[in-house]
Amino acid sequence: MAERKINHVHIRGGNINAPLARSRKQYIEEEILNGSSPDKILQTIKNEFR
Repeated sequence: MAERKINHVHIRGGNINAPLARSRKQYIEEEILNGSSPDKILQTIKNEFR
């Protein structure tokens, strides 16, 4: 079985107690539940969460 590297993407917005970070986390979780593709979610993080 080939090992796969896990890639991590940092979502900016401060620590987990910051309101901005919580709202961004909630947005991403909703996108996942709505069935958005991983590529679309990555693009959202890279383009909108700068």
